[in-house]
Amino acid sequence: MSGQITFIHTPETPCLFCFIPKSTPSAVFPIVGATAGVIGTLEALEVLKYLTGKGTLLKSRMLFWDGEFMQFHEVPLQKDPHCNVCGKH
Repeated sequence: MSGQITFIHTPETPCLFCFIPKSTPSAVFPIVGATAGVIGTLEALEVLKYLTGKGTLLKSRMLFWDGEFMQFHEVPLQKDPHCNVCGKH
């Protein structure tokens, strides 16, 4: 009952590997259908904001949703200058 989203648009924002540098395990994680609905709706809203140029995107920010306690938290994201994908080599 939790999820997170961000807006990735390199080189403007950190790439995925800047904050998740290693592959995640391929284990199956159960998810409640309503959770996928909430996170999917938030992601759709981000796309609409991007396409219309309205609102503030989650650039360089990660939004966490905790469905158990119905809370949102936000943390800043930074580019990793040593990132193998988007860092300066």
